Amino acid sequence: MITTNNSKSITKTIGYFVYVFMLLSVTACKKSIDPGNWDILTHDVVDPGPGNNDPDDKKTITLKVMSYNAKLANANDFTTLVDYIKEYQPDLLLLRQVDSATTRANKINRPQEVADATGMNVFFAKAFDYQTGGYGNAVLSKYPIVGKKSILLQGGTEVRSLAAITVKIDDLNTIVFAGTELDPFKTDESARISQILPVLTYTHDLTDPVILAGNFNFNLSGQGYNNITNTQVYNYIIDQFTFGCIGGGCALNSPVAAPTGIFDFVAYKPSDRFSVTNYSAGSKTTSGFLPIMADLKLTLNEE
Repeated sequence: MITTNNSKSITKTIGYFVYVFMLLSVTACKKSIDPGNWDILTHDVVDPGPGNNDPDDKKTITLKVMSYNAKLANANDFTTLVDYIKEYQPDLLLLRQVDSATTRANKINRPQEVADATGMNVFFAKAFDYQTGGYGNAVLSKYPIVGKKSILLQGGTEVRSLAAITVKIDDLNTIVFAGTELDPFKTDESARISQILPVLTYTHDLTDPVILAGNFNFNLSGQGYNNITNTQVYNYIIDQFTFGCIGGGCALNSPVAAPTGIFDFVAYKPSDRFSVTNYSAGSKTTSGFLPIMADLKLTLNEE
């Protein structure tokens, strides 16, 4: 016959072994930590669980965007320009104020030369004939170009152009990349307003995400350096677009020796499809403007 005390002893013993078994089972489910690794704390160890396959997680891709003033006159500078672009390795590139097959460019199709040197696809939007060729803006992409658009921008001291391409990221995603430069010479904004309105009319009805790069010449509007929020052109643009340097921090990029002005910008829409992981001015240029670079993370459609 078993006594009450013996029964309690056996029950406690069984309970002890159950506790030890449960403790070992829980411990076996956790990631082990090498006691010699003092760089890892217990709370730093993440158990890889269902959260890493969260269906709400969105697939993204980062696009490196570059706006570069290509205005130059000799072949040595052009070779250097290509080298600078290759250092950054942009996915999307705006070459503004670029010659194509002009006499001063030794009759070389410079946009195509840059494309060949960088492995990119190119579209040149001529603003006007010049010498033996043309002068305007070019947009380049490492992704296939499936659509092209050129708009002449009137109203300034000279005709300007918008160069726009539709780029295929994958079977479910296309974006529009566009670039321009607005009139810099008038102290009032009338010329720039007349030029930006057709740009925004074009982009307004686009259903794809849009990246707009260029020199909008806010600084020469009579408002003073960096005071872009008081310009009407700026107000027109932000009705549609978000600037990559939202909240300040726009990169100074001219004059080169000691930049005090902001001229080149990168903007995008819609705002919920993009986030900015880098926005800065380059340190090397062949013109009077440092290039502007922006790394934009794009949320992709998956169905």
